[in-house]
Amino acid sequence: CSSDLGDEISGVADLIVALEPQRPQLEILTPGRNGAFEVDSEFQAKCVSHDGRPPANLTWFLDDENIFDGVTIPEVVESHDRNNATLYTVVQGIQRFIRVSDDRRNLICRANHFSYPQGYLDSRIQLLVRYRPQPLPLVKLYGLILGSTGLVNVTIRANPRPLTEWQVAGNTIQQGTRNGRYEAYEPQDLGRGEFNVALSIAGLTLEDTTKEFVLRASNEFGTTDYQVRISSSEAAPAAGLGVGPIIGIVIAVLVILIIIGLIVVARATGRWCFSDNSAPRPSETDTESVENRREPLENFTPRPPPQKLIKPNLSLNAIFKRNKSPSTVKHEALESQTQQSGPNAAGEDDQHPRDSEETVIITDEVTDPKEEDSKPNIVYAELMLKPSPEGKAPPQKTPTEYAEIVYPKTPKVTDAKTN
Repeated sequence: CSSDLGDEISGVADLIVALEPQRPQLEILTPGRNGAFEVDSEFQAKCVSHDGRPPANLTWFLDDENIFDGVTIPEVVESHDRNNATLYTVVQGIQRFIRVSDDRRNLICRANHFSYPQGYLDSRIQLLVRYRPQPLPLVKLYGLILGSTGLVNVTIRANPRPLTEWQVAGNTIQQGTRNGRYEAYEPQDLGRGEFNVALSIAGLTLEDTTKEFVLRASNEFGTTDYQVRISSSEAAPAAGLGVGPIIGIVIAVLVILIIIGLIVVARATGRWCFSDNSAPRPSETDTESVENRREPLENFTPRPPPQKLIKPNLSLNAIFKRNKSPSTVKHEALESQTQQSGPNAAGEDDQHPRDSEETVIITDEVTDPKEEDSKPNIVYAELMLKPSPEGKAPPQKTPTEYAEIVYPKTPKVTDAKTN
């Protein structure tokens, strides 16, 4: 090769001429008995595409179904022809177990090569599978008309052709025979291993619908019994829900969601049944007189405050060692002075008579500020009984009486007293 400038350039290139491979050859490696295979038996085959350039690509089919399971890795063998041209042979195998559905289907080996007119060539073998009559679930037939001839049809699969008989209420009707009102027909071949077996019942009665029919089919590979029930009613409804039930379920779910939403809103806002009806009435917070609330101390129970109580953190020492209130100290000092004064004090009492009762105010003090907020607003009044000035004995009653005075809580005001 030369250029316009006179320079020469040389090079080497390999030129490969495509060569159409031969038609693929399909070979069965595990032939069955009399050319047929039994169910669950192992099946092996291989496909060979000879003398192609480049090598062909092999694929497997079972009728129109592409097969990948059990296919081995292809093996490429290189050879040369008389002209020393390189040729390629491809070998690939398949291994699987025979199934009932494989019966009378075509096993296809396809060689794909761009030199073929259609792009590929096939090689195929039909598989014949032998098996006993295949079982079925309970067969239910509906829509038979009472008083007319009822026809019971059952479709079964078997290969080779099965022999059949019917058993009705202890009576056996062989295929192609008649017994009273019952007549059994020969199995009708539907192709691909399917057979229709029929039994006719002349003058169908209601009693016939209560009987149990048994179809027995057998061949050289086994025997299978089929349970059959017949009915004069319409066909059973299809499984699943209709449009109406589905709409009802959707509406019910929506109603439930709405109710749940209303309950959540009512609970959050305190409406309806979630409203707080435990608040005290206005009349219950007013100050009540001592006479109306007088009761013995041992039976007295303080009224709980309307707000939430906080449990005070008190020890036993804090409970039993309380500080004395100023009024209590003053009362104790007054009693001590009375005892020390003796007769002189009695004389002074004669000259200046006093009431027969002395009132001392006792308040329940709280030393802890946090505890003070949680205590109820209660004041106790202690009434001390004294002898009357006429010297009469006081009535027989408890020497000391208490009265509870409940008052609204007011802000603290600290007044400084000047001595």
